[in-house]
Amino acid sequence: MTVSTPQNIQVIGRTQHVHVDLASGASGQETGIRFGFPGVTLRTRFTGTYLCINVTKTNAAVSSYFLVLVDIPPNSAQYATIDSSAGTRIEISSSPNSQSIIIAENLTNTEHTVELVHLTETWIGVITVESLSTDGIFSTEPVGLPTERKLLLIGDSVTCGAAMVLPDSTRQTPIGANAFDSYGMRLARLLNAQCHLVSYGGKGLIRDYLGNSDWTGPKLFETSIPEDSVKSQWNHASYIPDAILISLCTNDVNTGIPNEMVFVDAYVSFLKRIRQVYANAQVFITEGAIVNDGRNEKFGGAPVKSIICGYLERVIELVDDAKIKAISSNHYPGTPADVHPIDTEHESMAQDFVSIFKDNLLW
Repeated sequence: MTVSTPQNIQVIGRTQHVHVDLASGASGQETGIRFGFPGVTLRTRFTGTYLCINVTKTNAAVSSYFLVLVDIPPNSAQYATIDSSAGTRIEISSSPNSQSIIIAENLTNTEHTVELVHLTETWIGVITVESLSTDGIFSTEPVGLPTERKLLLIGDSVTCGAAMVLPDSTRQTPIGANAFDSYGMRLARLLNAQCHLVSYGGKGLIRDYLGNSDWTGPKLFETSIPEDSVKSQWNHASYIPDAILISLCTNDVNTGIPNEMVFVDAYVSFLKRIRQVYANAQVFITEGAIVNDGRNEKFGGAPVKSIICGYLERVIELVDDAKIKAISSNHYPGTPADVHPIDTEHESMAQDFVSIFKDNLLW
């Protein structure tokens, strides 16, 4: 058996490297890869007949899920149009102990590329990949990236790809999450770009869905592991996006329409912070696919979408930056049981944004 090292694993997404004892029993300390955000992607190339992941997770109450793709190189034409049906979904159970899980097996004893994508989000479990192992050898050559194009999406449960997989009976469980088929990761594949999702269900720009302001989008922006900001400050220089899409309004309006001055000032400050660390990025801000002017009884029938879009236009006026723009999202209703967009709607959302990104980035 050959055990991987971090040099054998290509990582896309926000992670931390931590020291762990290998589950295989190997002596000494090795560096594991720890992460919580959805969409974090690990890739490796090896010669062998199987691949095993050694992993731990927090939150012993529920399982986390990954997608495994075998021999679909990210720089191939096929990769741009695939969805999660091209791979296999695997479960990381709710055990608090280290787990060894075979994620690919019965392979020919030749070279293979395997991609592992985190489908669920931080509150479901923070993952530590201790190592990968195979009966063959790992390649020292890196897996080819799609291109050097880079996207960053900052958002809430919709950006996470939460509650998008039917049937309705399991949409609000981890089984209903699918970051790989979320609009952001689909958009990245269509644009032949890398993608980081900095997203967390229930969070907004100034408050969460319950009205609390302890964890918001601007705070998530600074972290590699949500809710662990002291130990996991993100090094912004390690990933410089060409374009950023922010969709953070849905939860801000859940407890009522926020005060315009408070909301606008907070957004302006957030955009100034983003510009401080990403001087040349094209930035788009949007209200999100759930926000709409339809039936809003709890707001007295107020046209919530129109009001929030007006706030965003005011933000753009105050920021006065040619490379920061407000774009409107089409409304997607989900189902009568759950307002989160479903998988086919995420596909449409990605298509909605493709031409906007291409036109502004000249891609």
